[in-house]
Amino acid sequence: MQYIIAESESFDFSNLQAGLTQTLELARSIDISQVIDGGLNVRVHSLSTIGTTGSQSIKVVAYPVWVDERTGTVFSSDTAIASADIIARSPAPVAGVLLSDAFDFSVQRPAAIRVVLEAKQFSPAAALFATLSVAVVLVTPG
Repeated sequence: MQYIIAESESFDFSNLQAGLTQTLELARSIDISQVIDGGLNVRVHSLSTIGTTGSQSIKVVAYPVWVDERTGTVFSSDTAIASADIIARSPAPVAGVLLSDAFDFSVQRPAAIRVVLEAKQFSPAAALFATLSVAVVLVTPG
């Protein structure tokens, strides 16, 4: 089973100032309670920076979450179970690249995951633009 979270969606981080981080929630709570395996797939359709290169970080991250059934409150861990680094202070992937990471259930086995896009701007600032598709692939028994 595959959940498409973003399909060829454009993201503009041109207003992100040096030293700051911006987190965009792509999916709040995807049920993975019956999942035996899975992962995160990110396709980079386009990627560009204007300004100093090597001073940004963009990644899509899946964090474990637990939902309080009584109140509906979502509690998120800060330890990722999957992450696809698009730019991580190194040469960025070219357009058309598929980045994948399998879920790591070695530390915790959550009932759900939260998927976010995190952008960090280091000094000096540079404008960041990315067009991405994001999907969560889930393998269930049977």
